[in-house]
Amino acid sequence: MASLLEKATRFSALHTKPGIIVLPNAWDPGSAIVLVEAGFRVLATTRTLTR
Repeated sequence: MASLLEKATRFSALHTKPGIIVLPNAWDPGSAIVLVEAGFRVLATTRTLTR
C-alpha cells in the first residue's frame, strides 16, 4: 500500500498535466469499487469512508 507521501505526490502530479481532474464522490465502499472499475484514478470520499 502506498504511503501518505506517495499518495500526495501522485495527487499533486495530476495538477501538472493538461486537462481537468474529475473527482467522483464515493459514498460507500461499493460505489468506490464501481468508480475504480469504471476507470477513475482519483476518488473523493465522504466522511464515512475515512478513518
